[in-house]
Amino acid sequence: SDFAPRQAAAEAHLKESQDLLASCQNRLREAADHRARAKSEAEGQRRKSLEVMSVLERNLERQVQGLFSMRERYGAVLENESKVHEQAKQECDWETELAASVARQARSESRVRVEGMERERLRIEESRRGEVAQGLEYVAKLQQLKDDLQNDLETVRGRMMKSESRLNLVRQECFQEEREGMRMQRELDEVYSLRTLGPRDVPGNFTKWAQALSSPGLQQSFDPAEATQSRPMTSEPVVSMPK
Repeated sequence: SDFAPRQAAAEAHLKESQDLLASCQNRLREAADHRARAKSEAEGQRRKSLEVMSVLERNLERQVQGLFSMRERYGAVLENESKVHEQAKQECDWETELAASVARQARSESRVRVEGMERERLRIEESRRGEVAQGLEYVAKLQQLKDDLQNDLETVRGRMMKSESRLNLVRQECFQEEREGMRMQRELDEVYSLRTLGPRDVPGNFTKWAQALSSPGLQQSFDPAEATQSRPMTSEPVVSMPK
């Protein structure tokens, strides 16, 4: 009675095992197919990878050769630049030293020049102080001379005023004498004309002059022509001297 259920269970279990085996076989076949496909794909990928690696190796080799050539070229350029830099550094150091020497010499010359200029300034200031003192003394002398000249000018003006007053008096006297001389000249001319005309043509007013001129002594001591030449007739007005 217990065998039938067990047999049924065993058959069911067997069927499940068979189904499971079939499923596993299917999965195995699928896995084998998948493996074969993966293997073929992997083989293709490997070939492609090998080709790519060969290409990369060739490129890398070319790049390495280019890098080596560039390294050599840049090494030569660096060496040349190093030499140029070293030469430029030496020239720069030499120029710096020369500039420092020139600057030291210029500072020394400037210091000597400044000291000379300072001494010259002190000398000029001392000379200018002496000249200013002399100028002040000269100005004082000029002021004293000016005062003396003003005093002398006042004195001269006073004397000129006195001289002008005297000169005016003398001119007045000269003018009076000149008028008197002119009057006498006219009278002498009239007397001369009376002597020339004769006693008949003489008016009564000049009779006494004809009698006076009839004396021999007066005829010898008087010549109307000489009197006319020796005393010219002038009528200059009296002018005053400018002050």
